[in-house]
Amino acid sequence: MPAEFTDEQEALRKLVRDFAEGEIAPHAERWDAEHTFPTEVVRHMGDLGLFGIPFNPANIMTLPLVIGIGVTNGIHILNRFAEELHPSILARSTGKAVLVSGLTTIAGFGSLIVARHQGIQSLGWVMATGTATCMFVGLTFLPAILNLLDKHGWSIIKTQRDNAQSTLGREEPRFSPQVGSQVNRGH
Repeated sequence: MPAEFTDEQEALRKLVRDFAEGEIAPHAERWDAEHTFPTEVVRHMGDLGLFGIPFNPANIMTLPLVIGIGVTNGIHILNRFAEELHPSILARSTGKAVLVSGLTTIAGFGSLIVARHQGIQSLGWVMATGTATCMFVGLTFLPAILNLLDKHGWSIIKTQRDNAQSTLGREEPRFSPQVGSQVNRGH
């Protein structure tokens, strides 16, 4: 027995069919041959609401969090690359740490997806999807770029000492209770 669709469902089916026939089908063969799928198409799908995640003030406020997570992943990976001067970070502790950190963050925000409140649910979708994307890019794209740059003779010039070393004895000068006189401890 065929399913009966509501008017809203039929409108969505028509929208998706028209989009696929007009925007994807004419280019699909070329994109397959080139192994690409343009981000503009994905962006257009999002603009049409095909992902079912509306942009609301709560979602927009979470975008800096997603960007911060991506930047943090990149900093950890680049720092490890600068320390070892070799781009194979995935087998090392840093790659594993970025993976586990990303997965736990996805699980935490992903748990919001089952909420009954639409705002909380969309917040969970945006954060889980954004974190997964940042983790994927940080663990695949960034090491690939570093590997490519390394093969073409690029290198990172290390200007500071190892960040993992203890800072004991190298603290900032402290002021003693007497106004204006500095106490250098550890030297």
